[in-house]
Amino acid sequence: MNTELIILLVLIFLAGCLLFFFIRKILMVFVSILALLITVSVILSVLFFHDISTYRNHSNSDLLCLLVSDAGNDILAAAILNPSKVMSNKQTRIHDKMNSSSQSNGLTILKPDQIQTFESCLSTNNYSELLDQYYKVLLIKPDTLDYFEQLKVPVLDHSFQSSEIKQLINHDNPHLFLLEKCAKDNIFSVHHFLKLFDSPVELKGNIVFTGILEQLKHDKWQTMTIFLQAYRQKHLEIYDETIVFKLIRISPLTIAQK
Repeated sequence: MNTELIILLVLIFLAGCLLFFFIRKILMVFVSILALLITVSVILSVLFFHDISTYRNHSNSDLLCLLVSDAGNDILAAAILNPSKVMSNKQTRIHDKMNSSSQSNGLTILKPDQIQTFESCLSTNNYSELLDQYYKVLLIKPDTLDYFEQLKVPVLDHSFQSSEIKQLINHDNPHLFLLEKCAKDNIFSVHHFLKLFDSPVELKGNIVFTGILEQLKHDKWQTMTIFLQAYRQKHLEIYDETIVFKLIRISPLTIAQK
């Protein structure tokens, strides 16, 4: 056997060894990544089902929704929302004095004296006491309405779009704002409607939350996508923010939607 053939065989052997170790390394990396993905998936599944179990076992499934100013230090309106009742109710209409405290349709608009009890929690950013009473606390900023391009709330003969609703909730005198917008209607009807609401927070709460819930019933998935976008941009805050919600915030929108 000549020298050239021996060298060739040695080179082929060395190349085969290198190829074997290279493929082995790639397989090890692939298996490690696969194991990591499986582990993460299992952990996320456990956390997800833990959240569902917490919701089912919580003494109260209601959500406390606080419409807050852009700075987040003032409560503009508030409502208590029961998701199961809201979705089973065919229509959510703007409340009047007689039924503003009724929970038959899953939506309760709160009065100023009720809202005062939440202001200390907002100022200290401590929601532990509220979480004993409600499953989650939602802080909704006016900019959330920017995502509701199709939102329309009929009030008398005027249909308020999201931009007008945003103006309404930021207005110092929402009764006057509504009066000016609905001036083409019968002036007596407008005054009668405004008398149904004792305070600005009740008027704002009725129009905002009724409109959002109607949008939710009309297109549940689109509305949830809107809330996801607002949440990821921090126009919507959720307390208690569990690990699942934190992951939703940093995940790509297409993954978060799933």
